[in-house]
This record gives sequence, C-alpha cells and structure tokens, in this order.
Amino acid sequence: MKKKLFPVAVALMLGITGCAAEDKSGRNNKEDISESASARTEEGTEHKAGTIASEEKQTAEEETGEKASSEEDTGENMIPATDVAAVKEPRITLSGNAADVVQVKENSYYEGDRYVLYFEKGTTIHGDMAKQIEKIMKDEEDLFGLKYEKTEYLASTSQKDFRKEELGDSFAGVNPEREKVDILIMDYKDDGAIEWSDVNTILLFDEDFEAETGGMRTVYHEMGHVLRLRQSPQLGSIIEEGIGNYSEDMLTRKNGIPDWSLMQYYEAGNTEALYDASAIEADPEKAFREINDASRSSTQPEYAYGFRFIHFLRETYGEDVVKKLSETAGRHGFEPKDTDAVIQILKETTSEDVFERFGKWLPDGWKKWCAGYREYMQPFGFDF
Repeated sequence: MKKKLFPVAVALMLGITGCAAEDKSGRNNKEDISESASARTEEGTEHKAGTIASEEKQTAEEETGEKASSEEDTGENMIPATDVAAVKEPRITLSGNAADVVQVKENSYYEGDRYVLYFEKGTTIHGDMAKQIEKIMKDEEDLFGLKYEKTEYLASTSQKDFRKEELGDSFAGVNPEREKVDILIMDYKDDGAIEWSDVNTILLFDEDFEAETGGMRTVYHEMGHVLRLRQSPQLGSIIEEGIGNYSEDMLTRKNGIPDWSLMQYYEAGNTEALYDASAIEADPEKAFREINDASRSSTQPEYAYGFRFIHFLRETYGEDVVKKLSETAGRHGFEPKDTDAVIQILKETTSEDVFERFGKWLPDGWKKWCAGYREYMQPFGFDF
C-alpha cells in the first residue's frame, strides 16, 4: 500500500539536510546467504539543497554561516549533521513520529549507535524508522541470546562494501571500520529485485516497513541473518535460512503482524508446499547433506528443512542452542560450505543422535507448530 506523501513541511519534521546528489546507476547482481539481488538502474534527478529550512532560517544561515535550529529538531532520535569531509551525501535526522512520511530527494543516511541506514533517492521513509530498527535489533538479540556488537570473527573477516555497488562511493567516510550494521533501504520499483543480507549488510525496500501488510516479516528475516553471521562463518544454507525463517515467524507473532509467506512452509490450508518433506522424515542426515551441498532451487528445500530443524533444536536442546552453535563454530576453522564440518559442529553442540531425534520429532512436533500457525493467522482473515 502506497502512503500519502506530504510536502516540505514533513521534510522539516524529518530533518533532511544536505546538497544535491550524484547520479547512481548500474547496480550489480550478487548472491549471498539469503537471496540474490537483481540489477537495478535509475535516472538521476536534481534536488535543490536546503529544503528543511524556512526562507527566514535559510537567510539566517547565509548571513551567519551557522545552521539554524528547527523547533521540530528535538527528541531522542535527533542528531546533528556530520562533519566528515569524505561523505558527499547528506546525513538526516528522524523525528521519531510514525506519521511523518517523506520521499527523500537524494541519497542520504542516518547513523545510530549500532547501525547505519542508507536511503536511496526516491525512497519513502517514516520518522520512526530508527525506533523500528532499534526494537527489531533488541527483539532479535532477546530471541537468540546473541549481540550485534562487534565480534572477534567480524573483526577478522573481510567485508565487501555493497554500499558502493548499490549507491556509489559517496558513503566512504561513514562507518569506515564497518563495525555497525549497514542497512541499505532502496526505492521499490517492482523490477524483480529482492532483499538480501551478507555478513554485515542488509538490502531492504521501503515497502518492507509496512507492518499492516506484513512487510516487516522480511526485515525480521534479514536482521536475523546478520545477527547470526556476525558470530562465525556461515553454517550452511539450511541452518542460516532456518534461523531467518524462525526469527521472522517468532517476531511477527510477538508484534502482532501477519505473515502469510510462511504458509508454504507450514503447509497451511490449501497452500501447496514448495518442497516434499517426506525425504527429510525418511533420512534426516542424508537429506541434510544433499540439500546443504546443492545449488539454490526454486523449491527452496533449505528453507523448509531449516525452518523445521531450528524449531526442533530450540525445543529439544534449549533456547540458547543457536548461540551455542555459533560459539562452537567460532572455535572451528572451516569453509562456509563444508557440510561435514557443519554436521560435526551440530553433533558437538547438541548430541551424536541429533538427526535421529529430529526424525522422531518431525511427525507430531511439526504438526503442532502448523496448528499453532493456523490459529495465529485466523484473526487476520485467513480461513484455513
């Protein structure tokens, strides 16, 4: 659902500052732990600087050389403009008010204590977006017992700067050590591009923050990926996508948000499952190896297996099992796609018979979770 865009008065509330942006085009495709992003291009348009100030305040700034303050520029989320000379794009402030909605006219950014939001020109943003991100980060940390703080693994691993590929090189002076989570928020154009995440970067679209239409589910999914990936090398597509789906499920429920995309995994109602789970039940460890070693498939078996598996692991071995898996993985030197190493880490963290126990849990254990999902979704108008 498209929100009504307000004129410059709302820009006053959001506190947008800065100068004209350069044209950015020619995004590159990429693959990562979550999805692959399709190339997207856009035509640049000019934007006159100084839109946040009234004519009187602009005049005062010109005469004194100082930034005039705005009555609206108050509140816990307001921060001053940056002095980093290397940054060409404007730093913005957010009012904290969800009713404040504006379309940014140039590439911009907002910097929090543990994350940076990068806004593509044309993106629709809300004044409470920083509050939303902060709450999501806390929810994810509470769910898994992990922290978004810089880890020893994060400090030692190389990070590709996707900001440059997606938005150009004008953010080089922001988050230079890459300790904070980089969150790229793009203008959704319905051109086939999809969300994705890497070890410390997330690409989302502005419509992903539409809670009333279930859009927040994608934010929970990708934020769950980054939280896990900051701890150790990838634990394979099954574990990582299972964590993404699990965080999406638990946190949409916690916050009263519908998530109909999970119907394809919960096999709810008349929805046809993408993947025949009978192979998992027949031989869980064999299926794990085959799926984890395979290339990505349109049937998404890694999502289906992983979703069930994370539910089982937490229910059987405790709510801190993902944290323990990350700690075990951090002690092992292994390649991210080394399935033998991932299985060794799983058994060392849980038990030698973890797959056998998973096979026994599946029929009744998964049926219980499917019933719970149907019950949760019914008030949102879904008749199963």
